[in-house]
Amino acid sequence: MSDDRLNLLFGKYLNNTCTAEELDQLFQWLEDPAHDAGARAMIRKQLALNLEQEGLRDEALKDILDQRLKKILYAIDAPAEEIPRLPLRRVPWFRFAAAVLLILSATGIFVYTYRQKEHKGSPVVPVASIQETIIPGGNKAVLTLADGSAILLDSASEGLLAHQGATAITKLGNGQLSYMAGNEKSAGVLYNTMSTPRGGQYKITLPDGTQVWLNAASSITYPTAFPEDDRKVSVSGEVYFEATHDPRKPFRVDVNDMRIEVLGTHFNVNAYMDEEAIKTTLLEGSVKVMHGNKKVVMDPGKQAALTPSGNLSVKEANGEEAIAWKNGSFYFNRTALPSLMRQLARWYDVEVAYSGSIPELKFGGEIQRNLPLADVLEILEKAEVHFKLEGRKLTVLPF
Repeated sequence: MSDDRLNLLFGKYLNNTCTAEELDQLFQWLEDPAHDAGARAMIRKQLALNLEQEGLRDEALKDILDQRLKKILYAIDAPAEEIPRLPLRRVPWFRFAAAVLLILSATGIFVYTYRQKEHKGSPVVPVASIQETIIPGGNKAVLTLADGSAILLDSASEGLLAHQGATAITKLGNGQLSYMAGNEKSAGVLYNTMSTPRGGQYKITLPDGTQVWLNAASSITYPTAFPEDDRKVSVSGEVYFEATHDPRKPFRVDVNDMRIEVLGTHFNVNAYMDEEAIKTTLLEGSVKVMHGNKKVVMDPGKQAALTPSGNLSVKEANGEEAIAWKNGSFYFNRTALPSLMRQLARWYDVEVAYSGSIPELKFGGEIQRNLPLADVLEILEKAEVHFKLEGRKLTVLPF
């Protein structure tokens, strides 16, 4: 897109005169990480022009944009005292009734909708004023051994935890779990299961050196020592793999009745039961995904999706989006509010409910997963989505 076209679209956007097609074109450009520097430069330029038109100047604004502070730089149609931690005063030109743009957090988050801003019902208590603190998830998991006994990993001391046949299980100093196979052969194959609760995540190194990260509410079942001719595990929830290369023994992952087969590669599997499909995203290497008599072979940058009806398809994927959770972020790419709330529910271990209709909002951008829940909700409230928090029940209120 040319600079002239971009400035035209953004100018129309600020004046709330974009068509639906123009708005979609603008957001597609803004959401491309390759355009990050150009987007910030354009926003600074348009901001400066509007500030000059308003007779206002704020030299610190450029520096704040460059530093990409984890605070809200702009919001919409509300007096500054409603958000006491906001470092900047609001500028009147950045008010409009539709097509909401917010620039938030470390990399920014975009919220877009065509609904008119109308408030009905009783006043909403801002989330920021709620005294209850729900902290983000952390390293929590339960290890179930072959005999059925369980070890709570987050409270277990580092060092040797158990022996499974000839394999030693060790909790490392960084909290991760490691399996070290001995030289002698076991009499039979023993299986362990690691499972994370809602609000938990964990990393494990399997006996063959494969590294595995588990997201919240996920599990992996695996042999404590892989047989000579096979490396097979089964998973649920969301799991990221960096599988070691072994041409003699493909690495296989079973997800319900779907199988993923690799030689050595990096890939992510999202198989939550409440999501619309089982998604396998390939970042490096090659993957074969099989379901019944259907199979697809994927190259890096592709994502296979298996729907409940059995449809198996492949499309281009955003690898950064797929493994953002593993790198400590929520990454939204035209994400509908229910999908976003499911991610929050799993990570903060809350129950999400809706009072009235579900707002038809879509989000794009990134929020750090180490923030307290109230901070994340405060960000979302800039899109005029409001919440009520009672204990661990989070209700999305009508607007």
